[in-house]
Amino acid sequence: MSDNRDDTFLARWLNNELSEEEKREFEASAEYSEYQKIIAGTKHIEKEEFDMDSILSNVKESKKFTLRPASPMKTWKAWGYGIAASLALLVGFFFLYDPGTVVKAGIGEQQVASLPGGSQVVLNAGSTLTYNASDWEKKREVKLEGEAYFKVKPGSQFSVISGGGKVTVLGTEFNVWDAQGLFQVTCYEGSVSVLTSKSDNTLTLGQSFMSLRGEETLSDVEEKQPGWTLQRSSFKSVPVRYVLKALENQFNLQFEYNEFDGDQRFTGSFPHADKQTALEIVLGSLQINYRQKDSRTVILGD
Repeated sequence: MSDNRDDTFLARWLNNELSEEEKREFEASAEYSEYQKIIAGTKHIEKEEFDMDSILSNVKESKKFTLRPASPMKTWKAWGYGIAASLALLVGFFFLYDPGTVVKAGIGEQQVASLPGGSQVVLNAGSTLTYNASDWEKKREVKLEGEAYFKVKPGSQFSVISGGGKVTVLGTEFNVWDAQGLFQVTCYEGSVSVLTSKSDNTLTLGQSFMSLRGEETLSDVEEKQPGWTLQRSSFKSVPVRYVLKALENQFNLQFEYNEFDGDQRFTGSFPHADKQTALEIVLGSLQINYRQKDSRTVILGD
């Protein structure tokens, strides 16, 4: 802003008290659009309510002093300085805040992400990965929603944070699946540490850990990599509600439940190439009646 703007300029602008000439000059300046963005963003910030009478009463009881009315000019200038300082801080936050890198795999697709340092991640359909590239050397950590297969390059500690727990490795290949109430980690190379609210486990090649609504189990697997990376999703004694969610993510489906028990366990796999075959394999093997309401909606049960 130009040098002839006084200390109260921003305060007067916010209060719609600029002269027409000042307003035209300010709106033509380079700073105007940035301040507009900041003001728009602050509209969603809720102000805290204060009980001023109670606060003054407490202050008077704790300290003996006389309250003197502040000079109107000093009060106005102080408010103007406060507004200007607040806007300056918001400008810094607006330009410097790094929300991190977000990688998403849409419905029916897989997404490959290369992490700083050379590690790779393949996200399954409907999954999201978030990490901070600018702070990677200090904190090698990613946050996962959904399912992903990790190929971690050996180096310093690497962690995967999800709703179900934390997986820590130094260099290995493993799969993490985090769904609502289900958390599963399978190790395909090296070893991984799996930390949950109940236990701390170390998995080695061919071992799988599953926490289902707080019940934890360990099992062995024979596959060399996750089936979904080979265009088929595989499950071992998993409640069918999670299998149906995988079908929704792969084929853009929506299941409607009609007195349907989603806790039935499913063991098997379905192909990603054929929707009808996948439905027949999963629902037919469990003898679940279903009908298609339209190209996207499937109604389960009688």
